[in-house]
Amino acid sequence: MKKRLIIAMLAITFLAVACTRGRLAEKADVSFRLGQTLFPVVEWKADGSHLKTVKGVLSVDQQVVKNAVIRVGDVKTTTGPKGEFRFVVDQSKFSQKTAEVVNVDHASVGGIKTSSDLKKKLLGEAQAIRVAYPVKILKQTKSGSRITITAQAQTENGHGFPTVKAGKYAIIGAIKDASGKSVQGAVVSTTREQGEGWAKSKPTDQNGSYLIQYLPEDDEESTFRVSAGGKQYTLPNDKVFVFPDETSLRIDAVLPEKGTYIQDRPPNFNGEKNSRRDE
Repeated sequence: MKKRLIIAMLAITFLAVACTRGRLAEKADVSFRLGQTLFPVVEWKADGSHLKTVKGVLSVDQQVVKNAVIRVGDVKTTTGPKGEFRFVVDQSKFSQKTAEVVNVDHASVGGIKTSSDLKKKLLGEAQAIRVAYPVKILKQTKSGSRITITAQAQTENGHGFPTVKAGKYAIIGAIKDASGKSVQGAVVSTTREQGEGWAKSKPTDQNGSYLIQYLPEDDEESTFRVSAGGKQYTLPNDKVFVFPDETSLRIDAVLPEKGTYIQDRPPNFNGEKNSRRDE
């Protein structure tokens, strides 16, 4: 009888804890903030200035959420130790995408794994991102029940309307050494797995920054290589990088102190959609 009573009391305790966690999750203040969500269309620039790096932060009750997976269009990224994530917006193309939380299986808040109820709430977070022309209303006229509005698309100062041309995308980023110092004079290159094409950057500047222009053909598996100080640095032998279709992206890489393999995970390599090559 006493044993049954103890078991019953434990069951009630566990149920109470579960209910409390559920109520806490319901009341949790989830914040999914983006630095910017509306972007004006600008001309494509060879220096990559039409690419905008946007920062976002995911938090719960003012505590950051670590290791949550965020998807922006076809690209995925993961929140870091401060709940932050970054993605690139190509302002030279009209677009409307959604930034959304898509996976929180390994997410934690304040070092504690998220409960199932909180996971459900986090997965509902999303924000729309648009690249469009601001519209200026010039006049409105009314005739009976009909209202006619005359408007004009506006461009940013110094920018004209984009011309029709073949879609070209950019890979931008920065190269650093193991101590965190920017690497100047490095050359970044990519080659398609089938050997059908390749692209490379000019030597990196004093900030370690580089730019590669490329023409993607669907989702492509490509190699990623950095030439610096007489050495060739690559991802591990069984790894390739998948360039997402119809988008520009940012890839930052940290060169190893020893060896020539770039560790294919943050913070040493922030490339998205990294996949294993089929042997």
